[in-house]
Amino acid sequence: MTMVSDAPAGTVTSLFTPGTLDAARQAPDSLPANPATAPASRKSEDAPLFPEPPPVLAALDAAIQRDIAARQGRGHLGMSQIGKADTRTLWLQFRGCLPEEHSPRTERIFRLGDAIEQELVRYLRQIPGVELHTTDPDGRQFRFAYFGGHFGGSMDGAIHGIPEAPKTWHVFEAKSVAAKRFNDLEKKGVQAWSPEYFAQLQCYMGASGMERALFVAYCKDDSRIYAERVRFEPMTWDGLLAKAQRLLEADTPPASSYRDPSWYEAKWMPPITAAVYWGERLPPVAHCRNCRFSTPDLRSEDLGAHWLCSMAGEEIPAAVVPKGCQWHQWIHALCPLPVVEADATRTVYALPDGRQIANGADDYRSQELAEASKNNFMVLDPIGDAIHQTFDARLVHASEPLTVGDGDDEVPF
Repeated sequence: MTMVSDAPAGTVTSLFTPGTLDAARQAPDSLPANPATAPASRKSEDAPLFPEPPPVLAALDAAIQRDIAARQGRGHLGMSQIGKADTRTLWLQFRGCLPEEHSPRTERIFRLGDAIEQELVRYLRQIPGVELHTTDPDGRQFRFAYFGGHFGGSMDGAIHGIPEAPKTWHVFEAKSVAAKRFNDLEKKGVQAWSPEYFAQLQCYMGASGMERALFVAYCKDDSRIYAERVRFEPMTWDGLLAKAQRLLEADTPPASSYRDPSWYEAKWMPPITAAVYWGERLPPVAHCRNCRFSTPDLRSEDLGAHWLCSMAGEEIPAAVVPKGCQWHQWIHALCPLPVVEADATRTVYALPDGRQIANGADDYRSQELAEASKNNFMVLDPIGDAIHQTFDARLVHASEPLTVGDGDDEVPF
């Protein structure tokens, strides 16, 4: 017989150790108390049985977070995004302004979805007569690109031979969803359930020439499967192309479609994303896509999603686009500060206290202003500004503002 004692977590000890056996022989009617049921008499018994979180889980989350940080965001406006109603979000994402803020747990959910979708492919290929391709003849994922490569998407696959229409090729798209959303999908159908997914299907049909799509969803909670055939709508496809072109050509972000930050679709934004979205701070990273001198080349024949620099008068090398250069200046509409004046070398902004600062290679560089915007530019007080000018110093890092949590959250100071 074994019971858990106060020994370190993971250690199992016997109730009848040599010492307790001797005591039992001397007093048979008086066995030692069961530590699992005896009242706590020592402070150590109040400690948790197992330490939490185990160090291996913290290390796992850290590894996943590093992987997220190392990945470059999407460099084009996606066909999987274009159905979103809020065009401000789409423009900010295309211009690389909204950070990818998601937790290791969310990342694991995404990767689990990928694995489930691969299982759906395997199941469908088991149906007699079904032909399902997930790559083109060269072994690459099906990809479509328009407007110089700045608008595009990657299709899950093409399927032929399904029982409902065995002679018709279909665009194939698979998704994994939680039970609540799955139930909603069954009631509404894909168009009403998710305009974004419906638009994605229309884009892939329009780009591929196929006139039908097969949308399959897998319920992650109980393994139910939903399937729906969708018809191609040429006018919808034309409208989505026109929407994409308007966004790509716009040099300032559109107005928000949300009433205010408490709007149900907006309130789930992570804190930094929300602050950038509402114009309360600058994007965390300065690069060519959010520079006022750069524009997307929508006429490039190689569909390489190239960018042009009006200051340099030439195409920006692909390796430079995600990094930017010292002459970067923020697109004026992204900065929370009002513009006083601007020319090719600098943009002058007015600080809340009435003083002025300039964004330019010989003034405050864009990444410095991004750091300063974390705290409403308070770090650029007269002393800090004097140090910057006198010693040609650079602002490398500013702390995020402290916030007090709600309820039982621990106060961070």
